[in-house]
Amino acid sequence: MPCLAGDAFNTVALVVLVFNLTGSGLGVAGVVAFEVLPVLLFGPFAGVLADRLPRRTVMIAADIGRAVIACALVVWPGSLAAAFAVAFGLSLGAIAFNPSASSLLPEVVTHEELVDANSALWTVAVVAQIALAPIAGAVIGAFGVRVAFAVNAASFLLSALLLLRLRSGRSRAEVVTRGWAAVAAGVSTVWDHPLLRRLAL
Repeated sequence: MPCLAGDAFNTVALVVLVFNLTGSGLGVAGVVAFEVLPVLLFGPFAGVLADRLPRRTVMIAADIGRAVIACALVVWPGSLAAAFAVAFGLSLGAIAFNPSASSLLPEVVTHEELVDANSALWTVAVVAQIALAPIAGAVIGAFGVRVAFAVNAASFLLSALLLLRLRSGRSRAEVVTRGWAAVAAGVSTVWDHPLLRRLAL
């Protein structure tokens, strides 16, 4: 998962960049708000996209789109508006990528391996964030934020290249419910389950 390394660099670089531009914790909170906003606006529809289109195609398109977006801060690292737009765009790309990746996993591993595979992915993601964040900070301190955003863009491109070789996910998912009915079913499932409802709220 090469994009995990890029995400770690991007997370640290965005905080450093916005704080340097604004000198305020409020500016950093603004970046977080622009990262959360796509989740609130488009999160319920993400699964529909994964159902309507081949998941491999969605993932590759999301990676390429995020690579282009990350490059914006390589070109314009002094723009606060660009930083907020990049935070929003990368979050939107992740919303498209993640459901497709999650639903594709059962096609890549056997049913007996699914729990172990999910656990391994989660562990790698957490460890990568913990281990790479200090490295990202050191790189940013030595070379500046542009390098971190370039690493992030390169990680998305590498992910897209690896996905091109993936044989699974080349056809649409076989689901019973599609479109708005699928969105309504997802919202209903979350709302009817006490734990999921509390987590969502």
